[in-house]
Formats: sequence, structure tokens, C-alpha cells
Amino acid sequence: MSDTELDSLLGDESGSPKVNQSTPFSSPAAHWMRWMYTPTDKLSQKLDRYQKALTHPGVLHTILKNKILQQVKDMQVVLQAKKDGISEAAYDEKIQTWRHEPTETLRKELQKLEATLQDRADTDKVESLLNMLVLSEIIKKKASKTSKELPRQRKTRKWGIVGVMSGVAKFLVLAAIVIALGALGFHALEQKRQAPPLDQAAPKNVVLLVADGMGPGYLTLAREALGLPGISRSLSLDRHVKGVVRSRSLDSAVTDCAASATALATGCTTKNGWLGMRPWYARNGGTLESIPWDEEEPEWENALSWKEMAQRETLHSLLEHAESQDKWTGMVSTARVTDETLAAFFTHESEGISENEVAEAQLNLGLEVLLGGGHRHFVSKDKGGERGDGRDLLRHARVKGYQVVETSAELERAHTTPLLGLFNASHLSYAIDRRGMSSTIWERPRSESAPATEEPTLAEMVRKAVQVLKGAPEGFVLVVEAGRVEHAGRSHDAAAALAEVLEFDEAFEAVLALTAAAGDTLVVATSDHDCGGLTVGCSESKALNAARVISMRASIAHMSMEVSRDELSAAEMMRRIGWVHEEEQVRNLQTHHAALVQDEGSEEAQRGLGRALSEAQGVGFTSSGRTASDVLLHASGPGAEAFSGGLHISRVGEILRGFVVTPAQEPPVQETPVQE
Repeated sequence: MSDTELDSLLGDESGSPKVNQSTPFSSPAAHWMRWMYTPTDKLSQKLDRYQKALTHPGVLHTILKNKILQQVKDMQVVLQAKKDGISEAAYDEKIQTWRHEPTETLRKELQKLEATLQDRADTDKVESLLNMLVLSEIIKKKASKTSKELPRQRKTRKWGIVGVMSGVAKFLVLAAIVIALGALGFHALEQKRQAPPLDQAAPKNVVLLVADGMGPGYLTLAREALGLPGISRSLSLDRHVKGVVRSRSLDSAVTDCAASATALATGCTTKNGWLGMRPWYARNGGTLESIPWDEEEPEWENALSWKEMAQRETLHSLLEHAESQDKWTGMVSTARVTDETLAAFFTHESEGISENEVAEAQLNLGLEVLLGGGHRHFVSKDKGGERGDGRDLLRHARVKGYQVVETSAELERAHTTPLLGLFNASHLSYAIDRRGMSSTIWERPRSESAPATEEPTLAEMVRKAVQVLKGAPEGFVLVVEAGRVEHAGRSHDAAAALAEVLEFDEAFEAVLALTAAAGDTLVVATSDHDCGGLTVGCSESKALNAARVISMRASIAHMSMEVSRDELSAAEMMRRIGWVHEEEQVRNLQTHHAALVQDEGSEEAQRGLGRALSEAQGVGFTSSGRTASDVLLHASGPGAEAFSGGLHISRVGEILRGFVVTPAQEPPVQETPVQE
């Protein structure tokens, strides 16, 4: 065994412990094995902390004292073993002795060692621990070898007389089996579809579109609006529905943007708030309940810090792997490009990261295209931004060769990479405020309530991104976020949410139009989670009135901002809403207008107006935040069938990574099981 392999197994002195959670040991043998993988200096420090904890007032008279005392004894045994009993020569000798033994024999030997370990003297424990360490490593390597799928090879057939007769016989046998199964009623077998091996349909390019917060209710609302007289259109997304996605995070049924985006980016489940990382216990199917007692949040203050105990594992995304393989990469968002959804594809933080730091990391990532909002995080405060370090990242981007654009007209004229477009200080404006809506959806000219802006639509940004990325010799990966569905859901603004969903559908259709002919691009559209819990038809007496939804001429947020600046009267607000005529409706809206004035357009005042409007529209919101509702997945292109059925969101990310990561680059990432 090489020095590198030995270091990987025992852990180097500067890194984190290498924990082999696949070893089937029970306590206390499991503790001994865990300490064997911990670097000696780290283990010594841990032993000191445990010994100090024994004197803590909160520990002295509790059951915790006995547990900590046992851990101290275990660590002392292992430290002695590591100092006196482990040598490279002894390790190699045992590897050579056992490497050719059958796995079952090795497992039985492990069970014997585990059963007798506690009865041995300390000197014998050293030898037993070494044996267990070697056996577990060999079993692990054997398992990883046998679990890898070998590529299927097609045999060349020789069609002589015997071959033909053999083929006919096989056909008749198979036909008889099929008929028999049909007669027995096993028609359900035909309905079971398995995703094809990834190597049978590897796309050159991957485009992932994520509608932040778009639960199934939003799509229902969009279908109803498009089905109104005079419109009669359908959603492009509906023609490519493939599966249903569960979004649960590692520690909550209701995920957040960080955890869900990390799952999509890396194929691994993590905790809410974590970006591009996961706890070490999540590897190989571990859950919070499976970690040893002493790794949990301590029940006493300041004895053993959770931060000291917890080990984090960095996860690499499909975007990072694409960069390492000379693929071109791009990101597009209608929100700030520095938000959590995009950040999960290239940052690695478990305790938060500022958007100013994200902006800097994005420019260092090597993206060919970056389009969206968030201008304020790229420039200093003296230039209207939010950077306190005085740096001008736009100037830095130009030095790095980026073409920087800030209007839709400039974007239209851009044809080279790298390309950076920032079109708003914060999020891009709601689509309804940029384009308005009417009985024909988007066909009404911009009005005073939807002033002409210099911001591009999501479809325009996506179209430009694909056009410039298509020149990539090795292919490209593009991540697109429709970031404002969630914002509209939080405000209970059905009309604003509808407009965002329709723009997302346009963007999906635009990608298909640009890539379908070549047939080498996988296009996946989904959501990271639901937000707002929108339902169509809020009660039996309040059926959906889609005409009232599309009659809105501005978002609630936009109107609230104008009201708070004393620029929008109650009468004008009613005109923009479009359908407020009855006396009760007028009084109700006047009340909400007064609340907006008094609370200066606060989020709660906006939700109050949103609840009043949505109730009259026949739309209900069950939450002002994220929900655990499943979301839909839509896919087209090579590999699309791999997403069929019900999937956890981390499985979606795992499949996407599988199309980008080469086998030689990294072993497949196993999905962390989640609680159902």
C-alpha cells in the first residue's frame, strides 16, 4: 500500500479525520475505529477537551459523565495503538495476507474481532484494532469494485442455420413468457420504466433552468390564464413533463434555497443554510440520528463545542466539474446573480457568505456568461454600490477580458465571450412591471404602470447566453434561475407570479428552439421548492377568476413602493388593479391603501393587500414562505428519460453531474437518503 493510500486511510496530520462510516461496527468498537481514523494530534486535543469536560458542573452528576469517561478510555487505548502498534510494514503485511480472501470470510473475521475486543488486554487491543482497520479497508475496496457497472458490450452474431434456429427458438420462448405474464395480469410490469444508463445518452451540453419557488399551483394558474378566450395557448413546459421532485433537506421537510440548490448542483443532500457542503455524517447514508452521542449538540454549555466536533465535507458542483473539463459555463438570473441559488454552484460555506464575496468568487470562477441583477455587489459605495472595500469589480472584469453590458440594447449587440451583464442594482424588475399584462398576455404596449425599462427579459438573456456558448468546442453548461416567483409568492401576488412563470416558460421554449436541431443538448427545467403554497380556487364560493388576475397592471410591490412615496392615490391604485368597482371592493382597497401609507409599504402590508386581491381572484396562498410541496420536472434532449418518475432533488443533481463528470475524474456520488 502506498504512502498516499495509508494517509488517506489514517488521516493526515493537517486535515480532517477520515471517517469510514460503512464499517459495520457497534459501539464501543465503532468509537475505537473512529478514533483510529483521527490524526494523532487532533485526537490528543480532543482527549484534553473531554478530560476538561469531566470537571464541568453540568457533567459531574449526570449520566453524561460515564459516557465521557468511556470515551476518554477509548481514546487513550487508540492513542497507545497509534503510537506503538501501527507501522507501514505491519499494515502492508496484513493487506497482502487478506486481500485475496472472499468478502464473506473477511466479514466473519471482523465479527469475531468485534466480539472479543472488549475482553482483551490493552496490548492485544492494539493488534485487534490494526486487524479490524485492515479488514474494513479491504472490504470497502472490494465493495467499490463490484458496485461499478461495467459497460455493456454488444456481441457479434454469426447467422448460420444453427444461429437462425437458435434465434427463432429464443423468440418463441420470449413470446410465450410475455403471453403468460399478460394472462396472469402482470400488466403493471410494462409501466415500470427505468432510466437508461447515462453513458447511452450523454449530451454535449447541459442547460438547467430553475424557477425559484414555483410549486405546481403556479403552473395550474398559468394554464388557466392561457386558456382564456382570445389566448388559447399552452405551456411549453407541459409538453416535456418527466417527473415529480421532492425537495426535503437533510434536517427539514421544508428546504431552503441553499440546501435545494446544493442538491441540484452536487447531487448531495445537505442542511438548510449550507452551500456546497454537507456534514460528514451524511456520507454513505448517515443521518442526524445515526451519529454517536458525543457528536450531537451538547446538553451543557461550553463543554464540547458543536463547531469543534462537526466535520464538513466540500462538495463540487457540475459547474465546477465542467470548468475543469474545458467546457464553457454560464449563469443567468432574474434575481441578483449573487443570491444563494446560483452561489451553491461554486461556493462552499456552512455559516453564510456575503453577496459581495459571492460576486468576487463569480469573476474568479471563469464563467463565459454571467447575466442578471446585483450590480450593487460589484461596485463600491461611492459609486452607488454596497462594497465597503472600495473595489470596482466591473473594472476588474474588463481587465480580465469581460465585455460588460448594462442594458438590453447593449446585450443585443454583444456577440463575444466572456460576457457580463448586470441590469439592476438588485433583482430585475418583476416581469409584470416591465411588460404589463392584458387579455392577450404581453401584447399590450408598455404603459405608465409598466414603464419601458432597459432590462432584458429572461428569454432574451437565455437566448443570448446559448448563442454565445454554442461555440464551445467541448460543450457548455448553463444554469438559469427565474428568481422572482418566490418573491411574488411571499407577497401573495398572484398576477406577478403568473407573469414570472410565463417568462420562465418563454425561456424554456427559447432554449429548445436554439438547441433542438443539433440534438446534443439536455434541457432540464424544474423548481428548487414551492413558496407561498398557491392554490387555484380558495373555497367553494371563490372559484378562479383568471381574467381578474391578468387584468393587473403592476405588481403589489411596485404599487406599494409608489404608495409609500405618496406617488399613487387609492383611486389610481384601483385603476391599475382593473376590476375594483363594487362598493365593498372599493372600501376594502381604500383600507389597504391606508395601511400601505401608514406602514410605508412594509412586507406585511403588501401581504394584506395580496390576500385581499387573491381572494377576489379565487386564488389562495397557504404560506408566506417556502413549503414542502413537491414540484414538477420537465426535460428534453439526450438523457431526458433518466429523470422519469418520482425523484428526490439530490437525485436530479446526481444525474446531471453524471452527464458532466467523467468516470476517471471522480467516483459517482451516492444520494444521501432522506426521511420520507
